[in-house]
Parts: sequence; C-alpha cells; structure tokens
Amino acid sequence: MNKINLVEKKKDLLKVAKEFKDLPRYERNFMISGLKGGMSKRSDSAVRRAWEEDPFTMSEEVMKMIALEVVRERLLDLHQEILYDVEHQLIDWKKLQDGFLRIEQHFISSKLSKCKILVGKNGSKIG
Repeated sequence: MNKINLVEKKKDLLKVAKEFKDLPRYERNFMISGLKGGMSKRSDSAVRRAWEEDPFTMSEEVMKMIALEVVRERLLDLHQEILYDVEHQLIDWKKLQDGFLRIEQHFISSKLSKCKILVGKNGSKIG
C-alpha cells in the first residue's frame, strides 16, 4: 500500500491489509510512505534474479504499439488542428514474405468528413 502517510487512522490500514489475505496469490503486503523513506527499505528486501525476457528484444506487442504511435505522430504532423475525437485502432498485422509488414488501422470518428481529411485522397496523406 502506497502513501500510507495520508491515512489518518492507522488501524484502518490493518483492516485493509487483512482483506487482502483472501485474494488469490497473495503473499504479503508492503506499507510505503514516500515521505518517510519506506521505498529504500523495501527495495533492499527485493529478490534479485535474471530477467525473464531480454529487455532489449522487441516483442510483437511493443511493435504494434509503436505502429499506432507512428501513425498518431504522423497525423499531428499533417494537420494544424488536432482532431481529438478521431481514434484509430490496429486491425491487422501481417509479416509479408518480402520482409515488409502490412499494417491495417481503422480511423473512428463521429464524422466521416474528419476521417477523409486525415487520410487524404486514396490514402495520400498517410500512405
């Protein structure tokens, strides 16, 4: 539990801690107050072990998120006005035989005219 310094009645913290004991996979709780330096005490008791995955390996999920962010950034570059109500979603992601990716994203808006402005004629603005 974080920010315990904000709780006036410390007995309430113990009541909440007891409720956690019934949760699946519960092992123990930590009560932390950043004002009183509780973080450093807890980090000393952390178990050191090797990474389960190589932190420098790019997973497909991370690559999909990057693809969404690249399009979002490109939209901001193309237009002077930010269209807040236009969303886009990753629909399909295929690795092609030539090493390229085919990424399909859909734009969602309450007004079709906004999506047409974003995409341009035949996709000329975002490709």
